[in-house]
Amino acid sequence: MGNIAHPTPALGGPKAVLDACVLYPTVLRELLQGAGAAGLYQPVFSDRILREWVLATAKLGPEAPAIAAGEAASLRAAFPRGLVAERKDIEARLLLPDPNDTHVLATAIASGADLLVTFNAQDFPGHVLAAAIPTGSSGNSTRATPRPWPGSLRRCGPRPRRSRANRLR
Repeated sequence: MGNIAHPTPALGGPKAVLDACVLYPTVLRELLQGAGAAGLYQPVFSDRILREWVLATAKLGPEAPAIAAGEAASLRAAFPRGLVAERKDIEARLLLPDPNDTHVLATAIASGADLLVTFNAQDFPGHVLAAAIPTGSSGNSTRATPRPWPGSLRRCGPRPRRSRANRLR
């Protein structure tokens, strides 16, 4: 597993929860860390997400979890604002196809994330995400219905409006 030093992250861009499955591949993890350090987005994760990733590395060999634990510590240090406390109260009201993923969605809700980066988009159906998004005091949704993001990403926040002319292209 690589260990690239990243500059202090610039704050900006959308908040994106990183699921354990996208932290597992070293190259993808380092790309995501680099993009976060460049301020293209704000990485978000919980201790449970990081534990899942570390435990998953055991299949790579007996030394892999210790290496991954060091990488997780580096991620926490590089993005201290990205660490979100686990929210059992939010998890308790969520129902997903894979109950082991409720903590990931709870992290997204608790942090106000715009995106959920995962290879398991099928475990986060749009209708479930839409129902889980908090509503404002006026009763109007504070976010648009989540939509699939290209590839393995799932959008949790408002989608930019396009003009009628651009929609017809």
